[in-house]
Amino acid sequence: MVSPAEGARNVRVVSASNLLTGTYNNLLQVVLQPIVIYLTGSVVLLGALQAVATRLGGLLYASFGFTRCPCSRASLA
Repeated sequence: MVSPAEGARNVRVVSASNLLTGTYNNLLQVVLQPIVIYLTGSVVLLGALQAVATRLGGLLYASFGFTRCPCSRASLA
């Protein structure tokens, strides 16, 4: 069993990790969206590409048994 202090530390680490990941993804979209629209000229194609990428990312995580947070595996052992 994890002590409350250690559990609170894990929550802070996961929160910081999610903050950095979200910031990275949002900044990446700000750069990539105008480039894709410039190259293809289609907002519909941009949406389709993002949908496929999101779907494939979820399938890859599920097929290889990965979780979003590597620390969650340690807590199961």
